[in-house]
Amino acid sequence: MGVPVFFVLSGYLISYTVFKNPDQFDVLSYAARRFGKIAPPYILSLIVFAGLLFFWKHPGNLVASVFAYATTWAHFQRGWADINGVYWSLMIEMHFYVVLPLLFFGLKRVSRYPDWLTFFVFLLIPPVVRFFSHFPFYASLEIRLVYENLFPRALDNFALGILFSIIQIRFRNHPSITRIAAAVAASGVFLMLATYCLYAFLEWKFGVRYGNTIPTFEMLRFLPELSTFCLLFVVFTPQQNVLNRILSWPVLGFIGLISYEWFLFHMPPAQFLADIVGKSHGDLSNYLVKAIIPFATTFCASAFIYFYMSAPILSKIKGQLKARKQRILDQAGEASPAQLS
Repeated sequence: MGVPVFFVLSGYLISYTVFKNPDQFDVLSYAARRFGKIAPPYILSLIVFAGLLFFWKHPGNLVASVFAYATTWAHFQRGWADINGVYWSLMIEMHFYVVLPLLFFGLKRVSRYPDWLTFFVFLLIPPVVRFFSHFPFYASLEIRLVYENLFPRALDNFALGILFSIIQIRFRNHPSITRIAAAVAASGVFLMLATYCLYAFLEWKFGVRYGNTIPTFEMLRFLPELSTFCLLFVVFTPQQNVLNRILSWPVLGFIGLISYEWFLFHMPPAQFLADIVGKSHGDLSNYLVKAIIPFATTFCASAFIYFYMSAPILSKIKGQLKARKQRILDQAGEASPAQLS
């Protein structure tokens, strides 16, 4: 469930950045910030876990796989070594960063409502592509998830986040939004808990998470996204709102700071330790070792990587962008008197 939640949040934050002041959108600043945030920890994780996989399983196509992941070609074609089980979602995220502004500013040339058109393109086109390339019900879940996340089949995961950014920009001062915000956000909490319970029940009872029919598959993909969309209405609630106060808790803020690094580094160590320790077979101590040790060590490692690599790189990029902006302003100021004379 974490990946759809992340997609909706990302869809909201990135589209809000693009839609809010389109006439002042700076392509270089946008690209530099996204690259500075995504690339350094990603490349580090790729090097570390490719090395681990080389000594662990000796895959034959490791060099080609590293190239495919480094260039995001792995989002267009499958069959690469499984260096890190989370990379598939990062490929989708990276291409969203590129497609969104290209689509929005292309539509802006021909329409007064490029934001709405962008939302509908993201909402409708990927499911249509997915439907016409949908695997039959008897195909394994692993096969369906692998191939149905290839470009552009999964980009509709961002649609509700895009919709919320439109709502915030266009209707943030509308009185009805403020009136319903608390109730909608609370419904998001209950829907997310219900979705989690449904996922757990299906996994426990039937050994499936997304169902064996196309409607069930699509519905169970959609529920976490709808939950997150409703939860986002908390931004319209007053600070004293209970949910607002919970989500503003400093501990959650700290986890949010290092969440990208943690996302990148948490899975391979857990899988590596699980292979060494073996199955739990009801042994609680065995399970706790496999759960707690990777959780704690990757959390600490992620915090270290964020504060000593990611944050300094981002800070340097922001400083350079700020200096560039100041130079542009200074040049504009020098040009004005000359133009007047």
